[in-house]
Amino acid sequence: NVIRFLEQNQDKIAWRYLSQNPSAIHLLEQNQDKINWEMLSYNSNAIPLLEQNQDKINWSNLCNNPNAISLLEQNQDKICWFKLCNNSNAIPLIEQNIDKIQRGTRGYPMICWEHLTPNPNALPIFEQNQDKIDWKRLSYNPSIFELDTQAMKQQMNPIAQELIANVLHPLKIEYYLEKYNYNLELDEYVV
Repeated sequence: NVIRFLEQNQDKIAWRYLSQNPSAIHLLEQNQDKINWEMLSYNSNAIPLLEQNQDKINWSNLCNNPNAISLLEQNQDKICWFKLCNNSNAIPLIEQNIDKIQRGTRGYPMICWEHLTPNPNALPIFEQNQDKIDWKRLSYNPSIFELDTQAMKQQMNPIAQELIANVLHPLKIEYYLEKYNYNLELDEYVV
């Protein structure tokens, strides 16, 4: 909702930060000369704008952009595999290139197992590479737990029944109908 204020006060805009704002794409498209392309590469809604200006992309930052997978797949020679490990949508791309990126160039690994470990979609990769798991960082990974939603529903059912009985009690409904002057016969609010 602040975007309209920014449109009226463009001389006060911090374009570096606005370039990262997914809600500011229309304003950025209108002011491409002011875009901070390094920061725009992080912007999840900027993919069409980035595709049109590939010479301005910061490829390292783009690797963190969850919506940039298609663009990265088309430009694999520009991928920073180290940073791509953080991108939860990049797991298929990493899996397709796992042999290549494990070796790296000059003997240095191109995959960062520490960054990949907390990636919620990386567990299939670690099933095949358990010796690479950073066990400390694995604790950050939300997908290591499987929720038993059926048991949770059963556990919450008595509370839910009591809550519904209290909230939807006829006396409470009558109170709020009277309080807000709701006319049941006309089925509309009386002003």
